Amino acid sequence: MHTYAILTVTLADYANIAIRDGLLICGARVRPIKQKLEPIQCMKCRNWGHFVGECPVSADTCGTCGGKHCTNACQNRDKHWCITCKSTDHASWDRNCPKFGRRCFMLDKRNPENHMPYFPTEQDWS
Repeated sequence: MHTYAILTVTLADYANIAIRDGLLICGARVRPIKQKLEPIQCMKCRNWGHFVGECPVSADTCGTCGGKHCTNACQNRDKHWCITCKSTDHASWDRNCPKFGRRCFMLDKRNPENHMPYFPTEQDWS
């Protein structure tokens, strides 16, 4: 059994030490990693580059089946439709989506810090 957590650390030096040395949580050693920038996907229309608050579309689109309803209300969980690929091979939220992968690649090219395991600081090892 495992879970995920996102921690916010105010000083880069402390975040780097946690990444380098790990953390002890309930007696278990965990190895945190730096979260990298990823493409923004609207949870309303499932298109890229904006959030729900700026979405120009009036109706919700399901991220699983592509129907005109919220993803959490989907009754067709076995039917997959990717809005951006126009494909039945995967759902719009699938992290293996080729369009998501391409957008991640382009974002990584524009943000070299995505390739760095540590936050840039004055420390030589970071």
